[in-house]
Amino acid sequence: MTGNGRTIKRAKVNFLRRLTKNELSDVEIVDGNFIVTKDGGLYTDFEGKRVELIQSLKADEIFPINKVEIFYDNLDHSDYLGYSWELISQGRVPVGLDVNDTDFNEIGKLGGEKIHN
Repeated sequence: MTGNGRTIKRAKVNFLRRLTKNELSDVEIVDGNFIVTKDGGLYTDFEGKRVELIQSLKADEIFPINKVEIFYDNLDHSDYLGYSWELISQGRVPVGLDVNDTDFNEIGKLGGEKIHN
C-alpha cells in the first residue's frame, strides 16, 4: 500500500503467536503490530521499535485449572493459545453452582436426563 509517495505496511494483531520472547528478534517490526508471546509477553511495534507492554503474564492467573472456555464451533481447540485443553461435558448442558440446592451444590455433578416423558 502506498500513500504520499511512501510505502505503508499494514499492521496486524498477532494474538496467537507460538513464539517466545527470545524468538521475537526474527519477526519484522511493523508499526501497529500487537504480539502476545507463548511465554506471556505483550508487545507493540511503535515508531520502528518493539515496545514491551507486559513483561510476563502468569498462565495460571489467566487460565487457572478448571477454567472453562466455551467455543461455538466444532474445531479442535486442544492447544488454544499454546496451552493444553480438554473437552468436558460433551453432549451436556452447563449448569451454574448453587450451594443451597443439593442437585447443583457440587462442581462437576451429573444429573438430568436426555428424554423426559
